Amino acid sequence: YNTMKLKHNLFAAFKATPAVPLLALVLALGACSKDDPAPEPGPGPLPPDPPTPPVPETPVAKVPLSLHARPEGDDAPLWLDDDTLHVVLTEKDGASALGDTAFYRYVNRPEKDLLYRFAPALAKDTAFLPPDSSLVDLLVYRPASVALQREKLYLSVDAGELTLSGRPLMTAERTVGLHAGQPEANIVLSHRLTRLYVNLNMIDSTGTATATGTKAKAVVPSITLHGNPAQAVWSLPDERFIEYGDTLPQPFAMQNDGLGGYLYTLPGIEGNTPSLTLTIEIPDRAPLNISLNEYLPEGLLQTGVSIEIQIDVPKNPDPGID
Repeated sequence: YNTMKLKHNLFAAFKATPAVPLLALVLALGACSKDDPAPEPGPGPLPPDPPTPPVPETPVAKVPLSLHARPEGDDAPLWLDDDTLHVVLTEKDGASALGDTAFYRYVNRPEKDLLYRFAPALAKDTAFLPPDSSLVDLLVYRPASVALQREKLYLSVDAGELTLSGRPLMTAERTVGLHAGQPEANIVLSHRLTRLYVNLNMIDSTGTATATGTKAKAVVPSITLHGNPAQAVWSLPDERFIEYGDTLPQPFAMQNDGLGGYLYTLPGIEGNTPSLTLTIEIPDRAPLNISLNEYLPEGLLQTGVSIEIQIDVPKNPDPGID
């Protein structure tokens, strides 16, 4: 048999193939058969900046009003324990209350060397000066009253009520320029009504005054003023009465012994001179009417004046005289 030996020929063909490109091809195929390596993880997103903590506000120190108030006059008596003032703060030249200060009450709290010191009646009554040191005005009156109209600072005044309370109307002139750096106020309160006092001097038939005794106490006379308004409206900003009510009989507050009494009444209106009469009524006697105008300067009741009138009254009147 003729056998063909291809080994040599195949080997020769193999040898004819360039060795280097084959190796490169094998290496290239080997490289392409592998997956690409996963990329290195990069840096993540930056965390958000932490929130800035709030800066606590520095509390503003409240500055309370420091008040010293004395009555007008060198020989004026000291305040009573329960004397109460109403304090009102306004803007400069303001005619309405600043905040809620129209309802702040101050009472007399004397100390060793501060006899006219006033302090808030309660903690809620404290009047504080504005923290921005803006200027404010101060208005004060006595006695404190819920009748004050906060919007206009008008005060309704009833002479009969003030007589019964024994606390006549007093006001102070406007104090200007208070602020947190200057919270002290020293004020003087002046009377705005007229005080009438009548003393009944009981005399016997010889004209001699009789001593006050049990029998005199049994006689309970009454004294009434006629011809003067009993109510009015006081304007704190204007510092005057701006409106008057009707003319009404005004009874005096009588002493326990019945021999005298007093009345706080409205002062007269300039240019108007009414006919003023006192009526004295004693049990079992005819009423005694006395013209008051003759006792008054210029026939008028003047502001802040106290008028004392003594009237002699027979203890045992002539039975023939009504």
